[in-house]
Amino acid sequence: MFIEIATEQVVGKLWSERARIIQFLADTKNAITRGELELFAFGPGGSGKSTLGSLISGEYTLETLPATYSLSLEMEEYTVSGRNFIALYVPPGQEDKRAYHWDELYKKMASANRYAIINFLCWGYHSLSKIDLADHALYKPGMSTNDFLSLYLAERRTVEVAIMRELIPHLKSTPGKLRLITLVTKQDLWWDERTQVRQHYQNGEYGGLIEEIRRHKGDAHFSHDYASCALNLLNFRTQDGVVLKNTVSGYDKNLFVGNYNELIGKLRGILN
Repeated sequence: MFIEIATEQVVGKLWSERARIIQFLADTKNAITRGELELFAFGPGGSGKSTLGSLISGEYTLETLPATYSLSLEMEEYTVSGRNFIALYVPPGQEDKRAYHWDELYKKMASANRYAIINFLCWGYHSLSKIDLADHALYKPGMSTNDFLSLYLAERRTVEVAIMRELIPHLKSTPGKLRLITLVTKQDLWWDERTQVRQHYQNGEYGGLIEEIRRHKGDAHFSHDYASCALNLLNFRTQDGVVLKNTVSGYDKNLFVGNYNELIGKLRGILN
């Protein structure tokens, strides 16, 4: 699910692959014999969907990403510049925006010729950049930031599973082979809990839902892999600047780039 140790040899390989990473979509084109490949991104708001879209489209690189999170209010479509064979559809993840936009994507999925789906999770660290701490429904006067964060993360992890349950009937009914990546973002915030994170998603309720899809579709029609990375290196803070969690000490650029490269490798593998 993640690269834990970046040795000198591994680090050298990581940086030598940077040019290849930027061109990875061109590499996947060689594996496509006909039709258009479409990517669909699902997951809660503030989990990194739009950020990955901007990276895949070439709008930004890891080095040029802005130091903010953006919450999508409408569906975004990213088409890779000069390569019309691929589009990434990113709907908003906010509960009040999901029904309409996600229904539109379900229809696109049902008629897609060749496609893959990325489901975004982030150990509950759904962005709070658009709300002040005191205005959040879970915050009570006098509550410590640690107590609020614990309550918030637990509630958001429940939402992540609920969203997957919402997706289940649509994923089961997708045409042809379903290619799915579970992507756990914001690695820089939970790196010190990575063993617990892996256990939670792979062996907990979420993992059971993945196996439910596998049993329904059958191994010949279902391909799934877990990946995780940080799409930016940012402290977890509210709109009014309250820092609820700093990026984890020891999570460095080598782990950042290495796990992002690992994600790209898994995308290549699941699309080929």
